Amino acid sequence: MNNGEFSHALAALQRALTDEPDEPIEARLLRAQILNNSGRVEESEALWSSLADEEPVLRSFALSRLVDSTVTRSAAGLADDYLTALTNGRPARSNLDLLVAVGDILREARRPSRAETRYQEALRLARTGPVADRARLGLATIYKEAGDIDRALLLYRNTQLQFRSAAVFVEARGAARRLTGAQGMPTFDRNQYRDLVRRLRRTARYRIALELLDEWAESGTAELDQIDLERIETLYAMRSNDEAIKACAAFSRNYPSHGQLPRVHLIRFRLAVRLGRTDEVRALGGNLWTGTVPGTPPGIKRDTGTLLAAYLVAVGLVDEGLDVYRELFRITQNAGDQRTVLWRAGIAALQSGQLERAETNLRGLVRRRPTGELAPAALYWLGIVEQRLGRVATAVDTFRSLTTRYPYHYYGVRGLERLRDETLAGSSGDGSSPRSRLSFPELKLTRATVDAPELQAATLLARAGLSLDAADTAWALLQQRSHDRGLAFLTAMALATAGDYARASRVVTNHFGEFLLRPAGNLPKNFWQLVYPRPFRSEVEAAAEANGMDPLMLYAIMRQESRFDPSARSAVGALGLFQIMPATAAAIGPLVGVGNVSNDESAMIEPSVNAAIGAALASRLLTMFDGHLAPVAASYNAGEDLARVWWTAVDGLREDYFVDAIPYSETRRFVREVLTNHASYRRLYANSTP
Repeated sequence: MNNGEFSHALAALQRALTDEPDEPIEARLLRAQILNNSGRVEESEALWSSLADEEPVLRSFALSRLVDSTVTRSAAGLADDYLTALTNGRPARSNLDLLVAVGDILREARRPSRAETRYQEALRLARTGPVADRARLGLATIYKEAGDIDRALLLYRNTQLQFRSAAVFVEARGAARRLTGAQGMPTFDRNQYRDLVRRLRRTARYRIALELLDEWAESGTAELDQIDLERIETLYAMRSNDEAIKACAAFSRNYPSHGQLPRVHLIRFRLAVRLGRTDEVRALGGNLWTGTVPGTPPGIKRDTGTLLAAYLVAVGLVDEGLDVYRELFRITQNAGDQRTVLWRAGIAALQSGQLERAETNLRGLVRRRPTGELAPAALYWLGIVEQRLGRVATAVDTFRSLTTRYPYHYYGVRGLERLRDETLAGSSGDGSSPRSRLSFPELKLTRATVDAPELQAATLLARAGLSLDAADTAWALLQQRSHDRGLAFLTAMALATAGDYARASRVVTNHFGEFLLRPAGNLPKNFWQLVYPRPFRSEVEAAAEANGMDPLMLYAIMRQESRFDPSARSAVGALGLFQIMPATAAAIGPLVGVGNVSNDESAMIEPSVNAAIGAALASRLLTMFDGHLAPVAASYNAGEDLARVWWTAVDGLREDYFVDAIPYSETRRFVREVLTNHASYRRLYANSTP
């Protein structure tokens, strides 16, 4: 059935039931789905209807199927009736999508009063969010078609102001423009313009944000300086670097004594960092850092010093960076920020060979009881100080403490590598650490869960082979019974069986997070496979083989890029399992035999196509960086040019120096996660047969 051979599926089902006096429920479910998929809608709906009437635990599921089916064929009256039966006249939040879908076909069927009722029901359940956006658009269309233009325009305006989906903002704006013409577009006040521009910027709708800024400027406002500031921020966010530089220069000329001038200088400094222009970084960052720019507030000075020091170290100007760190620590009052400075300055001192200074900084960090990522980082780098100072026994003890407390963390993995160093081998035995073990709980479903109709429905759906429907039903039940760990693990397995690895991994992380940090006894056999699965295995392994690379490396990248969601789309337009940008698809697609798919999103998100392009890109980067995964991962997040500069600066040092010297915290986290993913995949699958 999954291959579209519906007639064969029906025939096989009939043969299997030849000797059955009564058709089992599971077979009826499967038959109804096959009939629906083969286009035999009337037969399918008749079977769904009988299941809704005869099987109480399947009533909600069957009625939902009937609503979907009648919506698809635009049978508005039937869809409305089935929705009423499903909700008993009292819709819940779980019915939001169906309310708007039924409202849409009622409107198209020229039943505006009933459509309005459905849209209003949706808005009573959710005032904000994508579904509320769609409901408002539907209502505005009803008012427009009824000739109530003022009411429609007001709703289009409110839809723009309250949008949660940028696509809906664009649609509402276009509809309003068509009603009034460009000259008649209603304007917003200053705060509304600013809020809209910033929200559009956060969703990477940069061109629309710039268009809105032009509209704001043309509205007769006197706040042109605020518009120019928002334009600079937008150009910076959209990585229009040359335009952003020009906008910064123009602002400095036009407003030489403006109170926000230091903020503009900070953006110009960040642009120099992004472009890797070291002389500009020194000059622009130095001006802010030393107070040459009048009115620079302490916050901007600290932000400048933090990035300036990190950049200087990352490009190999370590002593200059250390000078900045010394002053930065002196002026930093916040305890958390002090810990961060001690950590970064300690690594920089190690990199320059100033071991005593490194030890002072890192011991100062440990005394301040760091939390989060800094806790294992402090242990790891203090262990390296001890190793570099020749204190072998102390270094081994430190690394063993690290690997005991954080065995699956990035620094725990690195610590285990250090314990296997030949310089420590004499004191570290086999390099392993005695580890305290947790005990995985015995999982049982609560009585309330066992008796829940949703669980019984999920069981029947699973037996019928409708794995995704079974998983969705179990997921919906878990939202109501989030404390039932037995149900959580059952749901994770159901989601993985259905191929929804993103949600499966999320369920395990949310409900069993402590077992991802430390070893545990009694773990279910497939526990780690739920966290680190190998989806789309044939496509990924074919792409890996075509490029001569390790498929586990591709899984490590995929897990971080998309969490295994083939339809994933980033705010900046990257698509699919490997988050491929259209420009990358245009450049690499023809080289790997999939053609230029840059203008075809449906083709770009096909796992085989996305994997082929992603593997070719990763292979090229691996060649560029001599087989090292860390700079490859950094290239994915920050771009190849910067990654190359950073990698060159640590030439001759180990990979761990490169990772922790990355000046951007987002890129640093990304690289650590990819490396940890790869270590976990190798731990689980390195000895398995492809």
